[in-house]
Amino acid sequence: MHQLEAGIEELDEVLKGKRELRKIPVDVQAPTEYSAKDIQNIRDDLNMSQAEFAALLEVSPRTVQAWEHGLRAPGPMVRHFLDIYCKPEMRDSLRFAKPPGRRRKLDHSRTGSAKKKVLSAKAKATAPARRRQRGPS
Repeated sequence: MHQLEAGIEELDEVLKGKRELRKIPVDVQAPTEYSAKDIQNIRDDLNMSQAEFAALLEVSPRTVQAWEHGLRAPGPMVRHFLDIYCKPEMRDSLRFAKPPGRRRKLDHSRTGSAKKKVLSAKAKATAPARRRQRGPS
């Protein structure tokens, strides 16, 4: 608790202008620009599907597709990650790493017309309730 109190007192002194914060210069290099082919080559070298690569980078598979087709470019955080962890000497550790799980599970059991039937049944079930809420015409 003493460290917390000391930290609060120090912050108070800084805010009142009695003390200055230390400034430490840091040399941060701009991340490498990656072409669509570079992204695809990295993913292929890691032997990952687009979905697995997307999970590793915490982006959607459509985003990876857009990168690989040259429609969009990865942002600076992703490029920094690729600079650090996707160097040839680091790829072995990622190749066998299991990407983090998705935050939500998608239900792929319903496909095609079965899914449409379920959706239309839900719409019909909720339709009378909507009419009742509107009141008299």
